Amino acid sequence: MSGSNNNIEQDGRRPLCAAFDANIGSNVEEIPQLMSCLLSLGISMVIIEDKSLASPGQKVKSLAGASQSQAQANMYEFVRTLQAFRAATRDSEIMITAWIESFTTRTPEENEAKELTSVQLALEDVLARAELYKSRGAESIIIPAKRKARSRSCHF
Repeated sequence: MSGSNNNIEQDGRRPLCAAFDANIGSNVEEIPQLMSCLLSLGISMVIIEDKSLASPGQKVKSLAGASQSQAQANMYEFVRTLQAFRAATRDSEIMITAWIESFTTRTPEENEAKELTSVQLALEDVLARAELYKSRGAESIIIPAKRKARSRSCHF
């Protein structure tokens, strides 16, 4: 990222929102330097996905058909990342957002009963992660979900 002026704005009105995937293989120790750069650019939000990657370049988009091929980060290890971002904000008003991948990393089931159970387990995981992430520094939560081509409804 680079910018010739601080506090870059869209159309001169709103601060930019940066979506940064903290799961690209970077070290938590690099977060303060990243945040310093983002703050100097006037970024107002950082979104952090809780996917688990072994090394950079292996990420699959959340809503891609093969997204279930990637695992989620251990939620307690992910909290370290959230806390590092929160600590690095230097009391600014930048928003830290956790992106919870429980629905997109699960494997869809053909059997309707198994699918309902899979969705229910993902929902329970989402709720546990959201509560933990909120208590450890996330100010907002994004929970993406994808739907199979054929229509199916689940009631909770």
